[in-house]
Amino acid sequence: MSKKIEKLLKDTYLANNVPESIHIPPLGENLTDVTKPIEQATLDDIAFAAQAIDQKADALNSTLYALRRLYREARSKGAVGSDNIVDAITGKKGGV
Repeated sequence: MSKKIEKLLKDTYLANNVPESIHIPPLGENLTDVTKPIEQATLDDIAFAAQAIDQKADALNSTLYALRRLYREARSKGAVGSDNIVDAITGKKGGV
């Protein structure tokens, strides 16, 4: 990270989390992925990069929710850690 950015972010939580570069996905007429150093990014670049990360985070949260729901459902039916998830949800034991 450049000295300018480090100085700008000194003593803040941002200093540990701002990436050195951002990924801007294809948008509109721009059909290519762009990776750009944070020092060269425009506000729009940051907005588009953040939007792409937000979409990935939404997908991860949906997957996490589904996995937790499966886990809770299986546990509520008395399943233990070594049980197969399909058997646990359907109430079958030992693949029967």
